[in-house]
Formats: sequence, structure tokens, C-alpha cells
Amino acid sequence: ILNEEFTLYRGQSGKPHAVGFRCSHRGTQMNTGFIEGDCIRCFYHGWMFDASGACVERPGVEEPPRPAHAIRGYPTEEYLGLIFVWFGEGAPPPFPRYPEFEGEGVEEPRVYERQCNYFNSMDNCLDEVHVAFTHQTAFNRIKEIPRIDIERTEYGAISHCPRPGKGVRVTEFLMPNVTRLKSPSPDPAVRWRSEEHTSELQSHSFISYAV
Repeated sequence: ILNEEFTLYRGQSGKPHAVGFRCSHRGTQMNTGFIEGDCIRCFYHGWMFDASGACVERPGVEEPPRPAHAIRGYPTEEYLGLIFVWFGEGAPPPFPRYPEFEGEGVEEPRVYERQCNYFNSMDNCLDEVHVAFTHQTAFNRIKEIPRIDIERTEYGAISHCPRPGKGVRVTEFLMPNVTRLKSPSPDPAVRWRSEEHTSELQSHSFISYAV
């Protein structure tokens, strides 16, 4: 992520954890190691690190581990079939939740890598004009060119895009990489719902996490 590699593992408790890519001792890749409880042990000399990245054991060394032996540890949150990791400094902010995705329905996590600059991807998230051209096959019932109104928020931005005869399509962008949007259902009888057409049936809802 952003030219940096990490180690993601699931402890024996089932909780996911993320730590630095290499052991602080000889630089061995931690993903070659062993899981013990919620700790991960280096494949080379057996140094063991907990989920916070603190070194808790150094086999063959009499003196106890010191803070300098730690690797980075990153808070994680598992939600909607995905694992989120906080890579910033200090405690993570409150985790955003989406109640409409927590009820009955079909949840289908899919992953792909977008080969482009981060800012190209960010610009694309709220660009509604390209939908009529780039996505004319997938979004074949959103062909109209909308008027785009962008509202800045404390967490990113929201676009309100009125389309003739179809109400307003709302897309939310949450920094640094979350896009929340609606697209047409494969079923022609189900239209995408907008803030002006609340009587319409619920369409597909998506949250996109660009990496």
C-alpha cells in the first residue's frame, strides 16, 4: 500500500492483525513465520511479536526484549467481509459503519487492484460524467449527463447529481479511499433509488475501497 508492504495474519482467536513486513532482528519477512495465539513468531530465529508489534520473546537471549526490538503494529477492524487497517499515527478515529449493509441481503466482497496514480483514482470516484461513456454497458440505465453539485464534508465530499427524469444520484467519498454509491440492479424491474424517488425499490448498493 503506497509502496509499503505489511504483514496481515489472523490469530488463533480469529481476530485479524497487521504488523510490519520484516523482523527487527535480521529483516526476515514476517509472513513466513508461525502463528501462536495472537502473536506471530519469526521464521529465522523465533523472535515473537504481539499484535501491537512489541517483541515478547527472543529465544536464546537471556535479557528480556526492549522497546527498541518492536516492529510496527496497526489497529484492525473486520467489517462487512473486509479487513480495515489504520496506518496513521496515534489512535484510529471512530470507525464508520453502514447500517443498510448490516441487514438481510447478499454481501459479496470483491477485490481488484487499480493500476493508476492515487489522485487519478480519487478524481474518478465523484466523476459522474464518465459513467455515461465508460460504464454504458454496466450502468446502462444511467445514460443521461447529470448536473454535478459537490459538497465538501469533514471526511471527504458528497456529489448530488440530478438526471432528467431520474431524480438525484448521491455518491459519498470518504477519505482516503472509500466510495459509497448506488448502481442499477440487473433486474430491469428494480430502479436505482434516489433521494427524490424514495418509493422506488432498492437497487444494488456498493462501497468501493480503492487500493
